[in-house]
This record gives sequence, structure tokens and C-alpha cells, in this order.
Amino acid sequence: MRWNTKELPILICFISVTECCPHTPTLQSLHWLPVKCRIKFKVLLLVFKCLNRMAPSYLTELLQFRDHQSSKDSLLLVPRTECTTFGDRDFSVYGPRQWNKLPKHIRERYSVDSFKPSLKTYLFAQCFQTT
Repeated sequence: MRWNTKELPILICFISVTECCPHTPTLQSLHWLPVKCRIKFKVLLLVFKCLNRMAPSYLTELLQFRDHQSSKDSLLLVPRTECTTFGDRDFSVYGPRQWNKLPKHIRERYSVDSFKPSLKTYLFAQCFQTT
């Protein structure tokens, strides 16, 4: 895609405004997730793919079910970390923690095509809590 040099400053201004003010009406009207919610979306999508054998084995090995009963509920084991600043950001910790917070009807989706829109709708409602 080629950018017109006159449009580039407008794009840079738009990006800088959305970064400092993530809950702008523009993001909401475009149905875009703020950066933090978008990261959560990508991590949860990766967890879904791991659980459904659509991801590399080195990532799948990082996730474990809590116990046999939890495998039916699709709840994952969240490992304990010693370093809360960096350890909690690890995929094997952050992924299961966010996965377990999802409603059961989203966790139980069987295809990526049905999981993605339901996850985005859920996160969008969380990020832009309209009351």
C-alpha cells in the first residue's frame, strides 16, 4: 500500500491520539479494540489454538488443565510465579489466567471462525463499558 506524503502526518496524528487516549469515540465507532485489549485478544486466540492443536507444540506444552474435571470445563492451571513484574507476563501464566476469566460459552467454541467474533464482542463490551 502506498501512502500519499500529504496523508502521512494525518495518520501519525491519529495514531498518537489513539495511543494516549485509548477509549476515544473513534476507536469505538470503528469497532477497534484498544491496544491492551487487542493484546489480550491475540493471547487468548493463541491459547484457543493451542487447546485445539492448531499451534506449535512448543506453545501447547506450556498449557495444562487444572485436573480431569477442569478439562471438561476447559479451565487451565495458572502456575505460580516468584517475580510478579515479569513472571506474570509469561505466556504460560498470562494466557491461562485470562482464559479462565472468559465465560464458559466462549471457551467452549469449537472453531476459530466462531471463537474470534464472540471473543472480540466480549472484549469490546469490557473495554468500552457503556452504562
